Amino acid sequence: MGLKSDIYDALEKNIGKEHIKNSPEGKAKVDTLADDLSIAIRDFILAQTFRVDKLTASTDAASTLIGETLIAPAHTVGPPSPHTIPPIKIPSIDVGLITVEVDKDGQGKGNPVDGGLPQSNYSEVRLRKSEVKEM
Repeated sequence: MGLKSDIYDALEKNIGKEHIKNSPEGKAKVDTLADDLSIAIRDFILAQTFRVDKLTASTDAASTLIGETLIAPAHTVGPPSPHTIPPIKIPSIDVGLITVEVDKDGQGKGNPVDGGLPQSNYSEVRLRKSEVKEM
């Protein structure tokens, strides 16, 4: 079963098998029409922009990277005597699970930016021509 064969079957049902099968020319015309219609439908779908209506995506728990030095070694001058301040390392901080929600109506509770409405409007989902299954 594929789009072309489904269209062919619909045409055959509508016109009648007896009218198509009795004539090689009739069968060829219906076959050509089914092929042309399936290509037209495919091309129409490929030209469309599909929008994300609702999406929830999560990442694994994450941590920040250990930072380099926050304060470089410094030498001070003054009483009681000059001394050096050691560098301070920035520790790693666990961020945890991060979830982002996108909703076409702006109701993604996990998204602080208008409930995910802008991300939904700027997101696209497309059918890739190279991945279309020919039937």
